[in-house]
Amino acid sequence: MQATVLTEAAGTTTDDPTASLCEYYQGQFGSVQNLIEGFPDAVETTVYFADPSYGLADGSQSHAAVTSDSPVGSDEMVTQAQSMLTDVVEASDIVVILLTTDAFTQIVVPIWSDLVEGTQSDAIWCLGTSRSALEGIDIAALEDTVERVITYRRRGVARIGIEQKEALHEAIAGRLTE
Repeated sequence: MQATVLTEAAGTTTDDPTASLCEYYQGQFGSVQNLIEGFPDAVETTVYFADPSYGLADGSQSHAAVTSDSPVGSDEMVTQAQSMLTDVVEASDIVVILLTTDAFTQIVVPIWSDLVEGTQSDAIWCLGTSRSALEGIDIAALEDTVERVITYRRRGVARIGIEQKEALHEAIAGRLTE
């Protein structure tokens, strides 16, 4: 199974800029890291980070490799993230998007219908963002298209709730036993 995770950089980091982004980011990213670590070995997971300083980066890249003296900016970050999502949803069995309201509204909302149209019918989706951002998309269209949709209406800094994490892990385990 292939999982794609899109999230944002965290403010808390390690002191090692040569660490992979998944190891470099701490704090708020901890809940996402915990979520990913709970995926079975059969799930190949690619984590993407969206950040105006470097645009979009694969979580296996080091912070030192993706940063430069001149930030790419929000517009380029949005373009890169939208392009990646559009390209990968068709091949992803699991799609996890955990973004702040602004990032979700800028990245996901404008291409929502394309994402729904391009996804696999047996895919599992998990969306974590604010209630207002989720109200900006047609969740019912996704629920009519895919096997399972899990939403987390974000309050505060937590990127995903415990109940949603458990529901996602259970959905993946169920899919693997089919």
